[in-house]
Amino acid sequence: MKDTTATGTASQIRRRRTCDPFEIVGCQEEEACNYNPVATDAGPCDYPD
Repeated sequence: MKDTTATGTASQIRRRRTCDPFEIVGCQEEEACNYNPVATDAGPCDYPD
């Protein structure tokens, strides 16, 4: 039987998932310049200097 438990970091697990057509990748950190309040999956964030 194949082991189906999730292993690895969150980003590794995310990369292995099947693409979701409704997934919105974006920055989920409110203090970032490119914060996206509707993002459903964490993406890169840009911070002010």
